[in-house]
Amino acid sequence: PQAGACRRASLCRLLTRFLLPSWGRMKSTAIPPGVVLTTLPLDKAVKVGNGPITVIEFSNPDCGHCRRASKFFADREDVTRYVFLVDFGNEKTAAKNRYILASTDRAAAYHEVMSGASSAVSSTTGDTDQLLNEHRQLAARMQVKGTPQFWIGDTHVKGADLPAIEALLAQIGRR
Repeated sequence: PQAGACRRASLCRLLTRFLLPSWGRMKSTAIPPGVVLTTLPLDKAVKVGNGPITVIEFSNPDCGHCRRASKFFADREDVTRYVFLVDFGNEKTAAKNRYILASTDRAAAYHEVMSGASSAVSSTTGDTDQLLNEHRQLAARMQVKGTPQFWIGDTHVKGADLPAIEALLAQIGRR
């Protein structure tokens, strides 16, 4: 935008001072289609379900939108979710993530925590901390700065946009 096109002086100052000088240096951060499914170590995720449609999810047990999305997926039999847990440095959330990752039945522990039925915390083990750190590193690599985030097929959905998720699942299910 040119300065003359701006209607408000404050917006012009903001654009001129912060956005326009860096405009030429901006690079796309989009993840190429297909990369997600082929490069993420899905064996390290919390696997939930056994349906034919793969959903990759970055989630946080203390996020209300994540819990709403988890409830949406709970009764679906058409998806297999691979959930990577993030805590953004919050130790209370990290303790819940450790509880899930340390469990022998991670899917059940995930449902327990996400439903609010448990605020259980687990003792830390080296293996659990290492796995949690791997989840954090994957979130950073995928540029996850908020939760929930989903990859369904080659489509990235930010937030608990349940109508968009429903439409994607229906579209993939018809293929």
